[in-house]
Amino acid sequence: MILVLGPRFSGKTTYLRSLGLPADAVADDAELLVAQTDEDGLNALMEYLAGMRVVAMGDIQRGVVPSSARERRQRDRAGRVQQHLAMRAERVVLMCCGIPLPLQEGPCA
Repeated sequence: MILVLGPRFSGKTTYLRSLGLPADAVADDAELLVAQTDEDGLNALMEYLAGMRVVAMGDIQRGVVPSSARERRQRDRAGRVQQHLAMRAERVVLMCCGIPLPLQEGPCA
């Protein structure tokens, strides 16, 4: 699986299209799936996403910490999902200004 991270409008969609994969092989905006999943369903969601060919998630870990407890929990869950996927990914790419920056090649040991 390829994990593509980056803030909004960083070029993730353009990069995903350049891979030439069918739409059903790509989980785009996966952070929205995390937001719709309660704590009990998080492990199942992580397994589902790990089975995709490509997962793209907004990089919501940087920036201002949300003031509401609900938004902080959502941000924490998204961070846990990103960590889980990065450990299992064949490749992790950070998109910055439309440039794919490789962070990891091969799964973590």
